[in-house]
Amino acid sequence: MPARRPYVVLAVLCSSQLLLSIDVTIVAVANPSIETGLGFTGSSLQWTLTAYALTFGGFLLLGGRMADLYGRRRLFVFGIAGFTLMSLAAGASQTPAQLIAARAGQGLFAAVISPCTLSILASTFAEGRGRQRAYGIWAATGSIGGMVGFLLGGVLTSALGWRSIFFINGPIGAAAVVVALVFLPHDASAGRRQSLDLPGAVAITLGSGLVILGVGQAESAGWTSARSLAPIFVGAGLTALFVVIEGRANDPLLPARVLRRRNALSIIGLTVLAVVSNAVIYLSALYLQHVLGYGPSASGAAVLGLPVGFGIGVNVGSRLVDRLGVRHQAVIGFAAMTIALVWLARTPDDGAFASSFLPGLTVAGLGMGLCLIPLITTVTTGVVDEDQGVVAGVYGMSQQIGGAIGLAVLAGVAASGAAGAGEAHAIRVAILASGIIAVGGAIVCALTLPQRLYHAGHDSLLPITGVPEPVALVEAVADSEAEPERIPTRPPD
Repeated sequence: MPARRPYVVLAVLCSSQLLLSIDVTIVAVANPSIETGLGFTGSSLQWTLTAYALTFGGFLLLGGRMADLYGRRRLFVFGIAGFTLMSLAAGASQTPAQLIAARAGQGLFAAVISPCTLSILASTFAEGRGRQRAYGIWAATGSIGGMVGFLLGGVLTSALGWRSIFFINGPIGAAAVVVALVFLPHDASAGRRQSLDLPGAVAITLGSGLVILGVGQAESAGWTSARSLAPIFVGAGLTALFVVIEGRANDPLLPARVLRRRNALSIIGLTVLAVVSNAVIYLSALYLQHVLGYGPSASGAAVLGLPVGFGIGVNVGSRLVDRLGVRHQAVIGFAAMTIALVWLARTPDDGAFASSFLPGLTVAGLGMGLCLIPLITTVTTGVVDEDQGVVAGVYGMSQQIGGAIGLAVLAGVAASGAAGAGEAHAIRVAILASGIIAVGGAIVCALTLPQRLYHAGHDSLLPITGVPEPVALVEAVADSEAEPERIPTRPPD
């Protein structure tokens, strides 16, 4: 592969990440116009977001495994093409049911794109600084996409109507398909053909989707309501059935070797990070609008300190992680989030945004960025190439399910004072609770993350940096027929 080719691949993958992240926030901004245009009721409008979240979160693990079995480039192109078609269908919808179905289709194809993106990144960039930088750029792109979605949604909806937010994906998606076919590396020839674990796929897809559905309804229906508890319990039962199926399957959807690695424990830290990140975004907007009196557009612009801080964090974090080590940097990141959230929780009702709220948001985003790089690097290090897709699917599910559960709980805390003058206090309590969760994240990282990372296929711990590569050993391995993933030295960037 030419020297510049990996960064062309990175540009293609970042474009898809930008497309997906914009789509989430742009629909949220356009929802009031969608409600009027298609005649949604107040209670049914949430399904424009819920339908997408259900299929996206539910199919992530299946999408990741399919990428491993049938080819990441092939599945990536398939996902982009499908997402584009579903976007056009959403824009052409004439009834609420048609739009909800199209949004569910968008989520389904997004669940194919997302794990393909992360697994192609992991297989394109060798473990070490090159991969860390690639993850940093990829993560920053997602943050920028969310910010652009807030701004673009208002502009397009006001100028061209709500349908334009979906139709704009047509030319973007078509261009992405062409570029992907030209620049993404071809899928390697498969070795032993494995079968897709259909019983396991059905169990985990339905199970995770039902859990997300129940949690999503908990805020409006209440945690003790049958509307919330029934899907959560059924989903949990199907997830337990999935564990049993995987223990007996010849070709499991989630191989045990993926979870038996010590590095896999970083999924816990990533889940906590998703809880805190989602809570900060939601609670900040709530506080700005309900306490400080900002309008929706002004509050959307006001939270830009969060993605700016995040962008700085991932950039700095990708450069510092070699020096600090994954454990220390993750703990520092969670500590920064804790400090920021305590600051935000003490913001007075009459506080000025620039002096009271903006510093806390920026530092919170900085902490998120610092955390993400070591955690995502750890979870993908030591994974053989044929499992990169399923690891990406597990990562995506941790973000979707963990973030949904945490957000529902904290949103419930914030809503507990909405009936009267206690709303501001309840929001501050929820923000402080997020800070306590961040403390838990720091403890989890301190106890579970290695300071030095396992390299793929090698049983001893190797430092990320500072390991001299003996010339004789490298040459001997190069001349042998040993598998590349078993080279006990740090691959070049």
